[in-house]
Amino acid sequence: QPPSGVKYSEYWIEGGIVTRATAFNISTTTTDGTYLISYYSVDNVDNKEDDKHIRINLDNTLPESKILVGIPQYFDVVSSETWISHKTPIDISSDDKNGIGLDKVYCKIGDKDFEIFVGSFNISNQGKQEITYYSVDKLDNMEQEKKYSVNVDTTSPVISIVSPKEGDKYTAVIDRLNISF
Repeated sequence: QPPSGVKYSEYWIEGGIVTRATAFNISTTTTDGTYLISYYSVDNVDNKEDDKHIRINLDNTLPESKILVGIPQYFDVVSSETWISHKTPIDISSDDKNGIGLDKVYCKIGDKDFEIFVGSFNISNQGKQEITYYSVDKLDNMEQEKKYSVNVDTTSPVISIVSPKEGDKYTAVIDRLNISF
């Protein structure tokens, strides 16, 4: 003879209000943390099972990432642009704060495909470059893509002496050395 079937189930979180339900979701506005959920069921002839308990860790918080630009670098205050060389290390710092933990960090340069970030990198292409990046935690909470632009300068400066010309006589006290960039 099969059992009479479940009449209802009830649950409560951390000693809160008892709620009758067949399934439930914890609100995304609930603060991240560890919660004790208690529950039981009653069958169609009013047999009640013993209370059961489960402890869960709630993590609705998105991880956060930021770009860290190494040395050498130059920040142009007029244009608010960052200039780097092909030797400048670029790193991405990510944190899941009080969450379950970081899973992966993704990044790409320009129109390339996203790759898993594994450590600092350099950019060797001359000109303005856009880095797009984001992090994902172990529960697939994904931060919104962020973008960071840098100007890569791979060209060494070239100077020349304008005067005196090669072979001219030069007197340090009277004559001036003119350099052109």
